[in-house]
Amino acid sequence: MQSSPNQQAATLGFSPETGNPALDPTPEHCGYRTAFYRLANIDEYPEAIPLAQQVILEHIRSVEAGSKTLPDELTSSRSGPEHLPLVLETLRALAKSNSRPWDSGKKEVAAACALHYAKQFAPTALVDGCWLQRTPAVPLSHTEIGSRLTGLFEHAVRAYADPLSHHSFAYRRLFEHLGTPLDVVTSRRFAEHPALSAPSLEFPVLLLSMGQFPRTFLPQLVGLTLALHYMDVPSFGATLIQDACALHGVPMEEDTSDDADYAERGKQLASAAVELLLGELSGAVLGETWDRVRCGVAMGVMAFTRWIEETQRSAPTDAPDPHTEMIRLLRSKAPHAHGYHRGSGSSCLDEWLHPDRFDGEKLLQFLANSPFVVPGHPDESTLVSELLQLGGPMILAFDTAEQQVIRDWISSLPADTHASTHAHAAQTKEPAPGIPEDEPALFRTWSRSVFRRRSDEIYGRCSVRDLYYHLVNLEFFPDVLPVAEDHLRNWLEVAGSNIETGERPIPSPNYDPAILDGWVFAKHRKQVDQYRPLKGEPPQSKEAFVLATTQAAPVIMIDGSWLQGELRAGMIHTPVGRKLFHIFYEEVGCGDHHNHHANIYRSQLSEMGVDLPPFDSREFANWSGFEDSAFEVPTIWLCLSHFPRRYLPEMLGLNLAVEIAGLGASYLGARDVLRYYGLSTLFVDLHNAADNVSVGHTAWAVDAIKSYMDDVAANQGLRAADNAWRRVWTGVRSTLPQGPDGAG
Repeated sequence: MQSSPNQQAATLGFSPETGNPALDPTPEHCGYRTAFYRLANIDEYPEAIPLAQQVILEHIRSVEAGSKTLPDELTSSRSGPEHLPLVLETLRALAKSNSRPWDSGKKEVAAACALHYAKQFAPTALVDGCWLQRTPAVPLSHTEIGSRLTGLFEHAVRAYADPLSHHSFAYRRLFEHLGTPLDVVTSRRFAEHPALSAPSLEFPVLLLSMGQFPRTFLPQLVGLTLALHYMDVPSFGATLIQDACALHGVPMEEDTSDDADYAERGKQLASAAVELLLGELSGAVLGETWDRVRCGVAMGVMAFTRWIEETQRSAPTDAPDPHTEMIRLLRSKAPHAHGYHRGSGSSCLDEWLHPDRFDGEKLLQFLANSPFVVPGHPDESTLVSELLQLGGPMILAFDTAEQQVIRDWISSLPADTHASTHAHAAQTKEPAPGIPEDEPALFRTWSRSVFRRRSDEIYGRCSVRDLYYHLVNLEFFPDVLPVAEDHLRNWLEVAGSNIETGERPIPSPNYDPAILDGWVFAKHRKQVDQYRPLKGEPPQSKEAFVLATTQAAPVIMIDGSWLQGELRAGMIHTPVGRKLFHIFYEEVGCGDHHNHHANIYRSQLSEMGVDLPPFDSREFANWSGFEDSAFEVPTIWLCLSHFPRRYLPEMLGLNLAVEIAGLGASYLGARDVLRYYGLSTLFVDLHNAADNVSVGHTAWAVDAIKSYMDDVAANQGLRAADNAWRRVWTGVRSTLPQGPDGAG
């Protein structure tokens, strides 16, 4: 019932080709900051998909070209699957040699060095698990290898644990405590932060890129996952942040008692995935697949090793020099401070702050000899006690960490400040420029306008069956998305019309959680009360019942797919994202392909004697036994899933409608008919239990809506909440047949 998960070559060209070179991806000068930003927001920048492909192919070429930094066990062409234990041993040795690289043994530099590493690892830590983010999606999650990788993804993001147990939250607390809070990882400010080096973005760019092609580069992805786990990269961030917090006096709230077991569990899952991928292969195919797995291992080793080397190169090696740090601070403030000090008591002060003529030594000399500073006593210095406090002219001009730099500099000043400052000036070099600029590289991308035109030209006349096929296989057809969004927008416009009076009307024009609860209770009760136990022969013949069951295949084969976009970087750790992942993870079997809802349904169809083509194939989409209408709702599911932030309220409403839909009469009645005809009732029994309104999927769906609505009301106001509520209810109505007069 499924196609090979690796049905396309690694050199895919985003077929079908248009024959018009003007619509093909073209080179663009783009640095790793821009690449990171676009890939972290791939749902808003799908035109960057060729960039991700190029990143992967360049890393593969680097491995194939060989590198002196790679151990022989990872490069030897004579290596075969039987050498897996040796590869694991090599990776364990690398993990040991790279353990705590921030710990140089120098107490005076330990805190600064740990903080430096924490800053540079933040882009990787905050997109943790992103290289696996699309393995739980259709059409891979129902396969055995896809389920294993789905389990690895859940393990990486600790989705079933307390959200605060993931080290990404500890990262945020550390920097908040130090007065330099991290920006949201998907924001442009985060990617463009001057403290981040290009290599520190280059590593997560590879991980984000791999997350876009789980089928095309499946063996490399499995190898990369193996390398990351056996080099202890998932534990690296947690250990780093624990050390940094301890050195900076920041309390840790996480229970780290299971860290060793957690890391070992990840290794077991990763090695089991490799063994599964290779297990049933033989001959040339086995050798080729192993080579690709080994290539993925080498890619991970090279990228992580390069990050460590570059981070080590820019790490502090000596205790911070207060004089140098103060000049660095003033240099960073000069562009903003220039022009504000013309009446400060020195005609030169504002001139020394001029960004083009900055003179840090003269600035420090002036301050050290001014009445604002008492050498050696920051608390007695009016610069600290008055100028930076409430009523002072520089209040809020310096954050907590920057104020500490000022205090440290004043504390370092000896009594004979005038002489010492000149002596220090003679010995001190200008501060190092810090993190080098990100040099643009040539990446292939589509411009937004070309992406739109390409989509219209190739897919503009697609039928709903065509859209279903292309969206199921989006990895190979990313350029379908503009047309898919048009289709979605049109559908939602109809669903939202007559929302007060049509079928399934909005229960209140204003959001009220009690009204939402009341609607769910009443609908569930009505559906349960409509159930009448079967007495005698069913109203449908077995043939008619099998036909109706078969018509549901396009929907059931992608069960849960509307939620797959919530797994993306920057979303999985949000309160709403984690609630939705609970639902999605159970839909796809919790890491066990036997429990995947689509596979249970396949068994049901097989028992009925129905043999369908693989659901990701053209043959399935074109199968004459399906009505066109069988593809309408599942295509909307898929469309919504690829715009997880843009249409989040509509998706939340659809999620509720889907989860509550079959409870009561529908599932109970189907169970009676299945029993009558001697067929398994597992599928309907599972859904009737899992979707329950008490603690099941329906309850999770309601809770997710409430969390989202509370957030909108708190941050945007009640009017915005009412508008969002209308959009949520449009999603609730989007599962209804869409007629010319509105939903229903």
